[in-house]
Amino acid sequence: MKINDLIKYDIIIFEGVDRIGKTSTKKIFEKLTNYKYIVIDRMLFTAIAYEKLKNRNNNIDYYKKFFKSLCKNYNVYIIYLYTEDLNLIKNRIIDEKEEILKFYEVERLQQIYFSIFKEFNNLKFNKCLVKIEDFYNDYYLIAKYIIKELSL
Repeated sequence: MKINDLIKYDIIIFEGVDRIGKTSTKKIFEKLTNYKYIVIDRMLFTAIAYEKLKNRNNNIDYYKKFFKSLCKNYNVYIIYLYTEDLNLIKNRIIDEKEEILKFYEVERLQQIYFSIFKEFNNLKFNKCLVKIEDFYNDYYLIAKYIIKELSL
């Protein structure tokens, strides 16, 4: 068997600002799909977003090359969870004593995520943007919507 004969796996990556519900949605999604997919909670877009937000001076081009390679070899799905009610996230950050993201950085971080989507728009990957308030912040409903939207 040659390496080209291997089945392409689907990789599903949940992205979004801290405390948006990525991990909660991911866990429900995995149960509903019977753990059929490679599911990742944060990856490349988060790495780039925090590089830009925190001015860490790491090589963003490396991340971009890695993502291009990933898209070339796998069926990649990016699920981006977002909210228009940034106070929801700010309050969760304060209530849960988040140490990495400060409440005053939330709006800027969300803007960075949207700019990353635009920047990578020419690559071959599947996108699913989910505004959580459309689902009353119900992670089960969000997971069901993602499965339907991506035809999984």
